[in-house]
Amino acid sequence: HIVAYITGGANGIGKAIAQKMHCQGAKVVLADISCKGAKVAEGLGEKALFTCTDVRLEKDVLESMKCVKEKFGGVNVLINSAGVVGYEPIYDFKNKKPHSVDLYRCLYDTNVWGLFNVTRLMVGLMAENKPDANKQRGVVINLSSMMACEPPPGLVAYGSTKSAVSGMTMPMARGLASKGIRVIGICPGYIDSPMTAPQKPDERKKWIGMKLTPKRYGTCEEVAHLVQACIENPLINGENIRIDMGFRYNQERDAVQRISRCYLAECAQNLGKYVDQVSKRLSTFQRCGYYILDGISKISCGAQISLKQFFGCFNAR
Repeated sequence: HIVAYITGGANGIGKAIAQKMHCQGAKVVLADISCKGAKVAEGLGEKALFTCTDVRLEKDVLESMKCVKEKFGGVNVLINSAGVVGYEPIYDFKNKKPHSVDLYRCLYDTNVWGLFNVTRLMVGLMAENKPDANKQRGVVINLSSMMACEPPPGLVAYGSTKSAVSGMTMPMARGLASKGIRVIGICPGYIDSPMTAPQKPDERKKWIGMKLTPKRYGTCEEVAHLVQACIENPLINGENIRIDMGFRYNQERDAVQRISRCYLAECAQNLGKYVDQVSKRLSTFQRCGYYILDGISKISCGAQISLKQFFGCFNAR
């Protein structure tokens, strides 16, 4: 049977994970600093427990673990979902104001230290479990973010904390492998949750435009579905899995790709006109194809060459 300890389980993604796992028959522990978690646990019934826990404080986590062991006997799934977000540029040049140190420390204390604190204590309890058929005793799932890889300018602090979370995945997985404990990172994109609720419609439209498909915000339930799949599949380990609809923020790279597509389209439209001319200058049409591909490869890499330069290489040969 599964006993899942979920930090940040009072709302958002953590709450959705607790509800999803409870529906699948798991016992769930909602560890949250918000008392809203008590109502969530009450609604789930006897197989749910709420502990008022500040993940940053060792004494809170140890007390919570004691309650869990008394009620459920142990834990075999740890989901680190507690987190906070803050928006601020590295430097506000308009107001001549540097990034707030207090904000950065607040984000780091919860998102990085809080996650590490809970994990370092909980895996000791997890190691006491009897191994299953795969010789595994448990799984740790850390909620990171796509902002670990794609942070916009105003999320330098938040993005760096999530980079730290993703950076823990493999070393934790290696360090806990001998005890049969897996470690997985989940990196959600823009999800409809309390964290994204303050965003204005224009801002949401901009982020949606950077997605591949579907062109919308994800739901907490969709993230919970992935978490459930990771728990059930014993082969997933040491991975940071993105669930962001193909979102990419790199504006410079996008600009290069757009330029490349324009050049390739221009080449395709005019290629027929030049093939006869080029084929006469080369011993075989195969060489023609080689030079064309050589030129296109340069364009694909972002080289800004004109059509005259592109086809001029044939005259040189």
